[in-house]
Amino acid sequence: MTLTWEMDMDGDRDLLRRAFGKTPDCPELPDLVASLERGDATAQRHAAACPHCANEVKLYNQFMSPTLTKEEDAAVAWVQRNLKNPAAAASPWAKLSGWMNIRTLVPLSVAAAAIVVAIGISENSAIAPVKPVVDSVERSAAVELIEPKGAIAGFPGSLRWNSVAKAASYRVKVMEVDKTVVWESTSSSNVLALPPAIGKKALPGKRLIWTVDALDASGKAIASGSQDFRQQLKHSE
Repeated sequence: MTLTWEMDMDGDRDLLRRAFGKTPDCPELPDLVASLERGDATAQRHAAACPHCANEVKLYNQFMSPTLTKEEDAAVAWVQRNLKNPAAAASPWAKLSGWMNIRTLVPLSVAAAAIVVAIGISENSAIAPVKPVVDSVERSAAVELIEPKGAIAGFPGSLRWNSVAKAASYRVKVMEVDKTVVWESTSSSNVLALPPAIGKKALPGKRLIWTVDALDASGKAIASGSQDFRQQLKHSE
């Protein structure tokens, strides 16, 4: 029984390929559609005589159509009802052997294609283009911080960094390791003196972080950089 069913299925597939398969004379769908839109007589005759191309053109027209037929509307409603019903289950494949033949496969394949097209049209939801995430500071634009950097012998009297092209000013911050800002200022040059009060925060062995944002004339950050420093512990002799 199983062998007979498999042989029937193989025969049905071959018949489907012969009946609806693409032939060497079939043009690509975009070329065929363009030729039909120009009123090309050769393309019209081919589309009328070729089941494959006729079906492709029909599906294309259905896809491009903004309206649904009554049959498509009913098919969409049926699919939506069954998708919402978790108890709906397909019948076992063994029960299909009695009717799975060319007479049912052809209508089912066409109906399935129509349902897919109809669902896509019925949703009628425009997919918004994905907007790339753009940082306020370009990743490739960085301010090179010169000093202080890493372990230093004593409290630094100033901060120094390399100039950035098109920068009108610089926003400078000194922070704790938890990013709590302990001091903030701006500078029009690439050097900024540290006030003595920061020395109370920069205790020996304590790590501090300083950042520089290069700002253009409108105040927009065009580059940034960060670095840490700490005073070395003094060991008694």
